[in-house]
Amino acid sequence: MSSSFLELPDDILFNVVKFLRVPDILAARKTCKRLQAITMSRNVWTTMYKMSRSNNGFVPRVASLVSQTILDLECLLWRVYRLEILWGTGVSPNSSFQKIWSASETAFRNVLGDVQIYQGHYLVIQTCLSIIIYDIETKHEVFRQETAYNEYFDWIQSHILDENAELCLPFETRSSEKILSMLKMSPSGVVTVTHDCPALHQLFDKPFVISNEFAVVDSAFIVHLPSQKLYPLSPPDRLELVISRTVTFVSGGYALIYSVQPKGSTDFELYRLPDHTVVQAGTPVPPTHRGTFQGYVAPLEPFLSSDISSNGSSGSIWMFFCIGNSGQLYSLRIVLQQDGHLSFRLTTNGRHGRIRNTHWTHLADGKTRVITEQFVGQEWEWVLYDVSIDSEGEPSIRRSKVDVLARRCIEIQALDASQGILAVYPDSSYSEISIVDLAG
Repeated sequence: MSSSFLELPDDILFNVVKFLRVPDILAARKTCKRLQAITMSRNVWTTMYKMSRSNNGFVPRVASLVSQTILDLECLLWRVYRLEILWGTGVSPNSSFQKIWSASETAFRNVLGDVQIYQGHYLVIQTCLSIIIYDIETKHEVFRQETAYNEYFDWIQSHILDENAELCLPFETRSSEKILSMLKMSPSGVVTVTHDCPALHQLFDKPFVISNEFAVVDSAFIVHLPSQKLYPLSPPDRLELVISRTVTFVSGGYALIYSVQPKGSTDFELYRLPDHTVVQAGTPVPPTHRGTFQGYVAPLEPFLSSDISSNGSSGSIWMFFCIGNSGQLYSLRIVLQQDGHLSFRLTTNGRHGRIRNTHWTHLADGKTRVITEQFVGQEWEWVLYDVSIDSEGEPSIRRSKVDVLARRCIEIQALDASQGILAVYPDSSYSEISIVDLAG
């Protein structure tokens, strides 16, 4: 390194270093004592963390930046760098992912498909006989509740899009009498269970979907679960019989309802989730935007990306889905107009094989990370996708085959892309849940 560079004052060197990539900083540290001192400065790593946090969806929130040591921040940002490589450039088919931990218990055989990773830190396992929460980092159990004799739980899974949202898990205890309860877990890890929740009576009798502390029930009303407030939705423009009505949540605090009509068109309605601290219970929630797409949208859970503006007046939502067994992956761009209408553009993203068992995460950087099971050739394989939107509003999809997961894991249960971890069943016994580290 030239002597002229090292003649710069420390404050300029600090500003140069904090814009380097993590491996470049670690390499610079080995060149001389002065750069070693600068690159080991807490100011460099805290500044890098704050900058990365504002523009990178992989950087997890820490409870207290003050409590993080320099080594903690180095390790965290090194992992972020590894995740960028993983999702940005794809994975070699020969990549070897590390199984970092397994929780084994006979009760897991009764899992009803309800396994979640919350805040990238907690593994939540729901069975018909119990709920168990593990701290992934310490590998310790932090919460357990089991049913009494001759009872079982009927659980509801929640899909978290907002990292600041509480995890809300309504459940029904079935025995001689039914008790409707709700488990809540805060981002800090505090768990509470509330019994006899009257608003939950709506959830177990009608179709519903839950995310971000809200439930949309029967496409007719919204429940804010922590406060138990109910908000009716304005009825759709067309009330005739529909083939299907599907609710999916959109990051930014929205619910998207789409209804397939008998003649093959699909009506879309976008609702903004009410602020329960301001809006009184019972206040009708009108759609912010409506529109009709002249085509059929499969009533299956798509994976989404969005860039809706802060005031909700503009932006786009992208839906990605396969129709039938063709393996053709489609993207539907839904554009928000300022007059309250929606416009649509359907494109195809090539043939990818039949898709099932899809898990996706929408990140703060505007991208969507997906891992899915697909039928390619003559066998099912696990495939990673990185979905981003270019400057023209067109989707870009990067795809990587992951042979190692197909060989070692029989079923993926949950994905946290920002942490690069998966919860999987590693074998056919269904008695073990493993955490697999994609970033290595």
